[in-house]
Amino acid sequence: MVTNLLLAVMLGFTGAADPDIALKEINDYRAAEYAAAREAKVAADTAAINAEMKKRALVAIEGVTPSSIEPKQGYSWMQLFSMAGKYEDIKPLCDMFMKSMPSDAEKFNAEAMCMTTFYQMGKMEDGAATVSNMKPQTIANASLMMSYAANVFAPAVAESKGVNAGVELLDGIIAKLPDATNDAEKKSLSGLLASYYETKAEMFADAGQKETAAKTIEAGLADSRIEASAMRALNNTKTRMTMVGMAPAPIESSRGYGEYTSLAALKGKVVMVDFFAHWCPPCKAAFPDMRKMYDDLKGKGFEIVGVTRYYGYYNKEQNLSQDDEFARMKGFIEEFKINWPIIYDNNNSFTNYGVSGIPTAVLIDRKGVVHEFHVGYSPESFKAFRAEVEKLIAEKA
Repeated sequence: MVTNLLLAVMLGFTGAADPDIALKEINDYRAAEYAAAREAKVAADTAAINAEMKKRALVAIEGVTPSSIEPKQGYSWMQLFSMAGKYEDIKPLCDMFMKSMPSDAEKFNAEAMCMTTFYQMGKMEDGAATVSNMKPQTIANASLMMSYAANVFAPAVAESKGVNAGVELLDGIIAKLPDATNDAEKKSLSGLLASYYETKAEMFADAGQKETAAKTIEAGLADSRIEASAMRALNNTKTRMTMVGMAPAPIESSRGYGEYTSLAALKGKVVMVDFFAHWCPPCKAAFPDMRKMYDDLKGKGFEIVGVTRYYGYYNKEQNLSQDDEFARMKGFIEEFKINWPIIYDNNNSFTNYGVSGIPTAVLIDRKGVVHEFHVGYSPESFKAFRAEVEKLIAEKA
């Protein structure tokens, strides 16, 4: 039998007993692999690198339990356990780390890791509780909190506990905002505030409080701290709200994978238009639920159309031509087992549908009328979305 100590030696890995040394060796390995790929002018094998990092992290944490660590090393152990995929131990490790009386910045970093771990585990209410207890030291800290709260936790909590619970989570972050002291921080604050107003409005709209949603958007448009570029996001939200109850704008495909002609040709079916990107983690996280829904409901008159656009890169490959990026999508489709049409848009549809965050799903009923928009993804919110799809399928055109 190969012991973990022997495996560590075989891997040339000496830091298994000290989390800081282990982290450094693993990060040095990753940096060396990417540097070698750049020098060779080839794409780095990210999957292989991540697998090797996980293997080394598993060696490092062998025999380690949260209760056995030195509290001051808690954050280093948290990082190693995360690399090893042992997410269930992150919160207990964080609790041990807090016993070391960390600085405010160190405490925030540890809590941020707990927050992201709860997202990875699908524990949305735990993630929301973590965010509500965090104290941002900088605008960058607050932006990270708002990113997860607005895109994931607040909508999920609003779905499970009611819209007021989701709004309370977002309002709590705003109440703790530090001052923006330079142009870079003011720009970040601008985006943060736009996301705040946008998500609040969407939650109110989803709860049927259309008037409150409209007032929320107008409050955002009147907020002088929000710059012009971020104002576009709020105007996009206004566009989406206006489209509900109307016929969808046409979506023309320059090219794609699978059979698609037009939305008009799909009238009579319930259609989900999924605006996504190859680089978007929540988009990828949604695919298994989308695939199951599609397989279960396609025979009952349901269709999905995935809409994406060109970004000029794919994974670590930069400056790709549109032809090359389009070719990479074939592997993406195979990797995520996507069995519905994927089309490329020239960006007009993203604008016409007011898409400012992805994934954005547009649900169209059998009569060819926009029923709702759904921005972001969480398992909880998707269950509610699927229930709405099934409700529309049961209705006659």
